Amino acid sequence: MPYSLPFIVGAYVSVYLAVLVEMNDWVASPASLRLAVVGCMMISVSILGRHWAIRSLGPLHSIHIEIRDHPALVSTGAYQLVRNPHCLSNIFETIGLPLLAGSSSVLATSLSVNLPLLVQRMIREEASLSRELAASFARYKREVAMIIPTRLSVNKSAALIATFIEPSAEQTSKP
Repeated sequence: MPYSLPFIVGAYVSVYLAVLVEMNDWVASPASLRLAVVGCMMISVSILGRHWAIRSLGPLHSIHIEIRDHPALVSTGAYQLVRNPHCLSNIFETIGLPLLAGSSSVLATSLSVNLPLLVQRMIREEASLSRELAASFARYKREVAMIIPTRLSVNKSAALIATFIEPSAEQTSKP
């Protein structure tokens, strides 16, 4: 498959349309409400994660798999937690939307179509980064997980977040 973006977009449009159709048949029950809440939370995490990933990349962000002139490996922000935070966010959305609609058939389709396309895209992106940024990407690959955060990366991110939340010693000593 030479380029996956058109397939990914097509799969997403299909899932969104299927969710809209399924929402017409949605019946409120305690189980469906719980699934809808979980789905809504996953979609929220997806939106926030995708925004964080895009902001972390800044001007290097692109919907295409490309290495810009004078490439620099981004390993800060969302990229210190996992190597593919944008795809991780898309996976959350892929699961969250069908849960919101309470549709097991859309969930099964989403997992069997969207998930393999996202994995294939991650593999292509990483192959491109390995070619262009050989030594720095190899080191980054050893330190940061591809898609599932490790304890080390979570601890690093928690420390980063804590620096924004907790005042520094300089700020607390001022009268």
